[in-house]
Amino acid sequence: MKKNNLINEMKKFNRQVPSKELENKIRHDIQTEFILDEKPAAGFKEFVMKKIFLIGSSAAVVTALALIVFSIFPLGTKQNEIKDDYISIPIVKEKKKNIKNVKLNKKPAQTVAKAKMRATDNLNQQFDENETLFGKAPAKQKNVYNYSKITKTEAMAQRQKFKNTAACCLAESREVTQVIPPYPRPCPRPKPGGKFNTEDYDRIYENDFKLALDSPLSTFSIDVDSASYANLRRYLNSNKMPPKDAVRIEEMINYFTYNYPQPKVDKPFSITTEIAECPWNKENNLVMIGLQAKKIKIDKLPPNNLVFLIDVSGSMNSSKKLPLLKSAFKLLTKQLRSEDRVSIVVYAGAAGLVLDSTPGDRKEKILAAIEKLNAGGSTAGGAGVKLAYKIAKENFISNGNNRVILATDGDFNIGQSSDSALVRMIEERRNDGIFLTILGFGMGNYKDNKMEKLADKGNGNYAYIDDIMEAKKVLVNELGATLFTIAKDVKLQIEFNPAKIKAYRLIGYENRVLAKEDFNDDKKDAGELGAGHSVTAFYEIVPASSTQTFAKVDNLKYQKTKIKKSHELLTVKLRYKKPNENKSKLIEKNVMKRDIKKRPTTDFRFASAVAEFGMLLRDSKYKGAASYKSILHRARRSKGKDYEGYRAEFIRLVERAELIEQQKR
Repeated sequence: MKKNNLINEMKKFNRQVPSKELENKIRHDIQTEFILDEKPAAGFKEFVMKKIFLIGSSAAVVTALALIVFSIFPLGTKQNEIKDDYISIPIVKEKKKNIKNVKLNKKPAQTVAKAKMRATDNLNQQFDENETLFGKAPAKQKNVYNYSKITKTEAMAQRQKFKNTAACCLAESREVTQVIPPYPRPCPRPKPGGKFNTEDYDRIYENDFKLALDSPLSTFSIDVDSASYANLRRYLNSNKMPPKDAVRIEEMINYFTYNYPQPKVDKPFSITTEIAECPWNKENNLVMIGLQAKKIKIDKLPPNNLVFLIDVSGSMNSSKKLPLLKSAFKLLTKQLRSEDRVSIVVYAGAAGLVLDSTPGDRKEKILAAIEKLNAGGSTAGGAGVKLAYKIAKENFISNGNNRVILATDGDFNIGQSSDSALVRMIEERRNDGIFLTILGFGMGNYKDNKMEKLADKGNGNYAYIDDIMEAKKVLVNELGATLFTIAKDVKLQIEFNPAKIKAYRLIGYENRVLAKEDFNDDKKDAGELGAGHSVTAFYEIVPASSTQTFAKVDNLKYQKTKIKKSHELLTVKLRYKKPNENKSKLIEKNVMKRDIKKRPTTDFRFASAVAEFGMLLRDSKYKGAASYKSILHRARRSKGKDYEGYRAEFIRLVERAELIEQQKR
């Protein structure tokens, strides 16, 4: 069969055609490892068989053909012993480019039929030995062939067709086309001494200083996520430094609560501002802006319509994934009231409804459904999201909290799995009044970037659960903040007075920055604030009297900027919408020069220590004189009333990071 014919055959089954570069790489691996003096080395057949199963549809290029070729004659057969009644076999020496082809018999039809029969028999035997080679599949995983929404019989028929196609494929040139059996791919083989790490984090481009005269406005969306802090804690507790792009400073700061005043009766939150000397650059000042949402007792919260959307794919089969996930949802279930309702949707190769909408006081039924969950299969995350939103809409509670809680490692691999496709799907459904909470689990294949995008676009929040104590924090201690939104599309815009401030820099919030025009645009999506949540942001500002220099543009030719005299340093403007409204409300607050404090509050000192730690972890070019010693000094003296022990834990993490850094030197 010619290569083009085989490619067309593969396209019928939506199979991937390999690149030339990938083909050459696999070919080279096999030549250098297993072709010795023009004969196959011992163990070749077993190696190739494992290679096909482990590499699967993304890279089984030469290996599939090689299996067919060497299954036709015994291992150790030399080239001069190959008779004319075998198919054409390419034997390539490591340092030679030319391919030697054994001539075809004068009766190619009989030769091909014979080769096809022998290869098919051998493949059948090897495929049947799959469980022996790679471990038996879990007993409860009965539908292992049903990942493409086809019956087992149809899947076996497709697999047989590919075997026959492979057996017919003559190696007429080096352009060997990939032959792929249509069954689920096992996990990749780990590298020697370790495991594959496919965790994904989006690149963070750190905010730079901006001149107040040229760019007096700074606009951004709030962020109440805390996933980054819990994730970097997981790294540090494993004696590893986190990747730089896993460190989002705003999420580190907002992991902690601060003693901001409660809002007035008619407002959903209060605004607190504070300004003091910058700890890592004594020439500059540091401005803290804090929002405190109104706290609401659990029994005063509106009724909940919750859909637990749980990833039960094979990638969740780990002690830090599905078992921890089940424990977390059991904690949440115990907090539910009779007026609350819960549905459970799961997804692996396909999505399914495990528990229809059930009253919150029927805890035994909900807990039993959670306990029965088992991991296995591929990951059709897109199908799961669609079904979860459908169930949430069918059980919608007017004036209630309608929310999908997605628990996953983010490793979607079939169906709608790209970030853009999933984001569009989430955006289409957020207008239905259904909010989204994402709980991340696991390590090694963790897709932080995907989950952050979905939470951001789905009117939601995002937390990472690394242990049962974090599950308790998110789903018990901060239940109201996690589940009930009191304000949506919350945006901040700060105007800096160039007469008092030369330049400024927003610390963190890089992926939340908005255009200045977005502040007054009520169609522009922004962050949500939950009941009892606090949000903190820092600006490092350079006084107008400073001799520091920054990049600037030429003076404008057709207009002049006139500076008004004012004692104000800056103005904080905030816009928000009530959860069931589409028109925003505006709040303003001024910060004066006299507000600069020589001795900042406990909250200011601790939060600035967290920000400084984040800059060290990111190796920020603006870290100045930041040091572990400085961080520990402030954090230890500003621990305050640490009832839950979170600040004490932070101090231990800083000490651990310092030790890890010392060992690197």
